[in-house]
Amino acid sequence: MDKGLMYEVPEELKYEEKIFLNFTFKESIIFSVGLAVAVLIFTRTALNFNARAGLSVAALFSGFIMARVKPLREKIVKYIKYLTYPKRSNWRDKKSLNRFVKIKDIRKNAVILKDKTIAVLAVIPSDFSMFSDNGKYSVISAYRNFLNSINFPIQIVMRTGKVNLREYFASAKERIARNRDKKAMEEMDKFEGFVEKYISTRGVNDRVFYLIIPQEGSESEEQLKKLEYKISICVEKLGLCGLRCKRLDDSALITLYSSYLGGYVEAGADYLSILTMLDMADSFKARL
Repeated sequence: MDKGLMYEVPEELKYEEKIFLNFTFKESIIFSVGLAVAVLIFTRTALNFNARAGLSVAALFSGFIMARVKPLREKIVKYIKYLTYPKRSNWRDKKSLNRFVKIKDIRKNAVILKDKTIAVLAVIPSDFSMFSDNGKYSVISAYRNFLNSINFPIQIVMRTGKVNLREYFASAKERIARNRDKKAMEEMDKFEGFVEKYISTRGVNDRVFYLIIPQEGSESEEQLKKLEYKISICVEKLGLCGLRCKRLDDSALITLYSSYLGGYVEAGADYLSILTMLDMADSFKARL
């Protein structure tokens, strides 16, 4: 079987050998830290007996709870990470930025992380309400088949972005221009202005959907082939659901990630990333 497509054993089903007081190795280390702190407090501090005993018991109990209660331990670890992580960053501060966005590189239409490579598919949605009852049943069945056919993790991301109708109006104007209908062109210009004003004043947004497909392991030709195989499965199965997919290339991936720091994303847009704009500004200043 392809190792890259094997099922991952759920955490609650994994076997871990119990070492001490029904603790796993990791839990034993955590409890040992609490025990060591308790011993140090009791034997090395100059407090009175009651204070030393109370603090030692508290340290020992804390170590026991941290070792035994996994959800609490995970929450505390996350909170400590939150306190130690930088709260603000920018494109120029590479050290803190790398802690926010842990990307080694973007190339070959993929995002290279420390321990995995991921591809991003933009999924063009369909209006489910427009389907007949039989059509809705077929879509649901096809989507269920898609979920049952994949044996690797995926992530579905939905973002709210600005509506982009430039391509629609450009196509409509192109058809009108071929017919040389000046009156229709004037009406289309007025309609485009009305729609843009309506979208701007009413804050109309569009929803953008992405499918994130990971491939574990360091980047290599073999891992990229496995990733391509996963992509082909997703594109084929989602196509049966009436959903068109488009893989983001390097430029689109950079734009997508930069939009998270820029505070906005425009559906279907082709615009410069913040990093590119800053580099252009530096080049312009250098010429002055």
